[in-house]
Amino acid sequence: MGVNKNAAQYATAGTAKKFWCGWKESFTRDQLSLLRGSINTPLSERDQRAVAKTLINDQWPMVNGTRSITAQDKAIYSLCRPERLLDLAYRFTLFDGGIKKIARYQQFFVVRATIKRVQQKDGEGRRQGGIHLAYPGFGQVLDHGMAGPRPGLGRGDCPASDYSGHRPG
Repeated sequence: MGVNKNAAQYATAGTAKKFWCGWKESFTRDQLSLLRGSINTPLSERDQRAVAKTLINDQWPMVNGTRSITAQDKAIYSLCRPERLLDLAYRFTLFDGGIKKIARYQQFFVVRATIKRVQQKDGEGRRQGGIHLAYPGFGQVLDHGMAGPRPGLGRGDCPASDYSGHRPG
């Protein structure tokens, strides 16, 4: 992840600059409240001394005081909270022709919605039908790879295994 005060982008290690991208996500009031509380929690004395050694004088108010949520804060929250980071690492990172790729935010949310839909069953245990609409060049092959079974994930962690026609052993 590369961040500055007003922007953040992410990619896998070794990815060319032109393939880095931002993350877009809507936040609930509860998530924004949690994020606001987190960024405005005062640092301990020990942490203040450690941080002060690396800052220029005019940056100090940003470290210890009230501030607004930035694009950087939102990106860090979206990509680096433990459950999301693990999900991105295990389900949404794959190799394509020897090149490591990570899902863009659109792929992440489409695959999650697809898996949720596949898991839904009616009163008789049947799954609902549906269409996965994709346009050429938008990574639909990667979407299917991310929704299908993955080595190292158990059956319970791979709800779309029936959808892709494969079942984990």
